[in-house]
Amino acid sequence: SVSLPAYRGLVGHTADVLADVGRAREVHSLRMRQAAAAQQYETAALIKQYVSQLASLAEGPYRHLRPLEDFRFLAVMPGRRKDTAKLYAIKPGEIRPLACLCEPPTQRRGEEVLRLALEALNSAGSTPTSAAWRERLSLVSYHLFPSRKTPGVFIPLADLEDKALAAAFREVNRPRKEVSADEEGEVRGLQAI
Repeated sequence: SVSLPAYRGLVGHTADVLADVGRAREVHSLRMRQAAAAQQYETAALIKQYVSQLASLAEGPYRHLRPLEDFRFLAVMPGRRKDTAKLYAIKPGEIRPLACLCEPPTQRRGEEVLRLALEALNSAGSTPTSAAWRERLSLVSYHLFPSRKTPGVFIPLADLEDKALAAAFREVNRPRKEVSADEEGEVRGLQAI
């Protein structure tokens, strides 16, 4: 049995490691090299084993885990008509409709849309505490990490550039098989938010 403060510290440390596995691997790899340099080979071997376990976390279901503040995406969803797309800014506490593109983003129009998206995504988000926000987060996560292809493109803030926006517009407007009633309902659910 461990004390409650020790347990909270362990849970906090675990969350920090899962949020940035790469940083944790670097820190412990340094510890491993230091132990080996000090001829503490058993300790270095244990740390090496821990580092290899951390590497497996970066490839498994936890690979998408990030701090909630980093949850910022531009969603490009199919519009109601052919060759259109709806854009949504998704960040902690908010899903904001941004624009409806009626044509592929050109150089000037693309820059304008990117500026609008960056302003919306870089502004401070509210703290997601309500049940409605949790449902929105669940819906967006369902689309971000699906077991099957969904009709939309989510561009992380770090990857947001004009080429990514143009590629997303092409992707949501390429011909595809008929959308099932379930998929149509999911898209309409996101568009209704």
